[in-house]
Amino acid sequence: MERLEVRLFGDVLIEKDGRPVHSPPGKSLELLCYLLLHRGRPHNREIVSGLLWPDADPPASRKYLRQALWRLNTTAHQLVRVDARQVGIRPEAPCWLAAAP
Repeated sequence: MERLEVRLFGDVLIEKDGRPVHSPPGKSLELLCYLLLHRGRPHNREIVSGLLWPDADPPASRKYLRQALWRLNTTAHQLVRVDARQVGIRPEAPCWLAAAP
């Protein structure tokens, strides 16, 4: 499994095995940051979609979450665990996070 390193202060920087990778766009990046900061447990998809898209109706926010997860899969597919009800960071995933300078 590839090691992912993420720096959240300043401009977000993501590296896989020491090589910079493009950050996922928009809300996918926000989703990744949220999941990394709260990686100790899985998160209910309904709650996450409501946090990221508070002004959207529930069906739309669920659709946006599915799209964000699809985009996130291109950057961190081995990092994120997704099922029908929950989303979260895999506990066994090799990940290093810097969230403060």
